[in-house]
Formats: sequence, C-alpha cells, structure tokens
Amino acid sequence: MGPYSFQLLAPPKSGIAQNLAHPTKDEHLYHQFLSAMQRLRGSIYLKDGAIKPWELDDEGRYHMQGDEHSWHLLLLDERRSVIGCARYLVHTGEISYDRLRISHSTLANDPTWGSKVRAAVESDLRSV
Repeated sequence: MGPYSFQLLAPPKSGIAQNLAHPTKDEHLYHQFLSAMQRLRGSIYLKDGAIKPWELDDEGRYHMQGDEHSWHLLLLDERRSVIGCARYLVHTGEISYDRLRISHSTLANDPTWGSKVRAAVESDLRSV
C-alpha cells in the first residue's frame, strides 16, 4: 500500500453499502472515522476563521447538519489518520437551490460567480 489510501463512509441507514464490492459494517469504526473527519474539519475551519472555538465540541469536532446522512470520502495517511475529506449529501430533484448549503457559500454569493454557481447546481438538480 502506498502512502495514502481512501476510506468511503456510507450513511448508516443508506442500505446502499451492501452493493459495494467489499463492504464492512462496523459501527465503532464508522464513528471513529466520522469523528476524525469532524476534528479535521473543525481544526481547518477554526484556523481559517470560519468558526469560533465555542462551535467545536469537547473533542474538537465540528458537527454539520446532515453528517450522518452523507457519504464521506476520506483520504488517509500511512497511519490511517484522516488528512482530507469530501462530503456528498444526496438530495432528490425536488429540493430547491435555496435549501442547499452551497447557496450560502461565499462563492455562491459572489457578484461574479454567484449566478454561475446557481445555474450549474440547478442544472444538476434538473438532471436527477
């Protein structure tokens, strides 16, 4: 194995993980990786000034609404520590752009890029 590997966390109630090639259902391991990802997120957001220290829990985790319903692709180092992540929250096509977290992002509210972000996301929602 190289210096990096990936770990895919499926939402616990997705039922989709059983269709993967070699799924493992281990609640303890799931929560271990989810907590590590939330600590990484918390440390980065805090360093960037996106959140305040009081927004972290006692273990330094930053919880976001939808974490337990989202897919997470984690980048792990050789010690299997989480060093990167991407979160994917599946929505039906009926959700409106304004209800998505991306609609509140800095880029989505930028005078130059905001309309392009909205158009791209709405186009993607129509294709669902």
